Amino acid sequence: MANEEHLAKLLEGVEVWKAWRKARRGEDPEEEQTLNAWLNAWREEDSDLRPDLRGAELSGALLAGADLSRAMLSEANLGGANLVGTFLNEADLRAANLDGANLGHAMLPDANLSNASLGRAELTISMLSGTDLSEANLSEAELSRADLVETNLRKADLSAADLWGADLSNAQLSEANLRGATLCKANLDRADMRHADLSGADLRGAELGSADVYIEDLQRARLPVVFRIILTLRTGYARLHEFIGAARRK
Repeated sequence: MANEEHLAKLLEGVEVWKAWRKARRGEDPEEEQTLNAWLNAWREEDSDLRPDLRGAELSGALLAGADLSRAMLSEANLGGANLVGTFLNEADLRAANLDGANLGHAMLPDANLSNASLGRAELTISMLSGTDLSEANLSEAELSRADLVETNLRKADLSAADLWGADLSNAQLSEANLRGATLCKANLDRADMRHADLSGADLRGAELGSADVYIEDLQRARLPVVFRIILTLRTGYARLHEFIGAARRK
C-alpha cells in the first residue's frame, strides 16, 4: 500500500514533488541540478528515501519530468498518465498498469516492469536499457527508436508494436510474441530470439547480425526478397544434407 505522505506530495504537482525530494536529500530546492548531479544523487540515495507508491491510483496523472527514480510503484495504476521525460531509473513497476501512458523520452534503465501492462503506451526514444519487461504486455506500443539494449523481453507480448529503428542489441526476446510487429531498421545484433513468434513481423532493413534465431521462425516474418531466397536455399540445403545423412546410415 502506498505511503500516504509520498502520494499526497506527488499529487500536489511535479514541481512540489521535485522540491520535496531535494529537501529529503538535503539539497537546496531552489538550486538547478545538472544531469550529472541528479544521476549521482539517485545512485547515492538511501533506501529509506525510496518513494513508496505501491498500488497508488495515478491514472491520467500529469507527471511529465517527475523524478520517480527508485520509486516503488508495483501494481500502481498509471493508465493514461503523462510520464514524458520522467526519470524512473531502477523503479519497481512490477504488475503496474501503464496502458495508454505517454512515456516518450522517459528514462527507465534497470527498472523492473515484469508483468506490467503497457498496451498502446507511447515509448518513443525512451531509455529502457537493462530494463526487465519479461512477460509484460506491450501490444500495439510505440517503441520507435527506443534504447532496448540488454533489455529482458522474454515472453513479452509485443504484437503489433512499432519498434522501427529501436536498438535491441543483446536483448532477450526468447518466446516473445512479435506477431505483426514493425522491426524495420531495428538493431537486433546478438539478440536472443529463440522460439519468438515472428509471424507477419516486418524485419525489412533490420540488422540481424549475430542474432540467435531459428530459421523456421524467420520464415514467418516479412523479409527482403534476397534474404528470403537465402533462407530458402539454406533450408533446402539443410534438408538435403539430412536426407543424405539418413541414406548413408541405411
